[in-house]
Amino acid sequence: MEWLPNDVPDTSVCWWHDTFTNYADALEGKVQSYLLNAEPTQEGCLELGTEQCPARVQWRGQRMRVYQLVAWAEVGQVPLRKSVVRHLCNNRACINPKHLTVGTQAQNLFDQRQKRSDDIAQFWSHH
Repeated sequence: MEWLPNDVPDTSVCWWHDTFTNYADALEGKVQSYLLNAEPTQEGCLELGTEQCPARVQWRGQRMRVYQLVAWAEVGQVPLRKSVVRHLCNNRACINPKHLTVGTQAQNLFDQRQKRSDDIAQFWSHH
């Protein structure tokens, strides 16, 4: 387990620490069940829900998006306050661990701007 700063009063830090310590097998089973129930796409995404409304989970008293549960379970780290889950595929419905990474909100916003810029360039190259 990674060192946890003492000045992070976020209850989710304690929840994740407890989850990794006492519920690791249950967490792994939960993640695997979501991955098995996801819809594969041609792009390699595994979708649950939609991009506008990604699937959510209520587990052990916490509510979150399934992609968050999958990503944090994969990295095995307690999420700190400024950390977010980034979709490398830019598909918020995707829960494929290979398409998810942990980063900052600034990185996430940069990804979104880059995707929009790429989409515009691709649009104009075809017209």
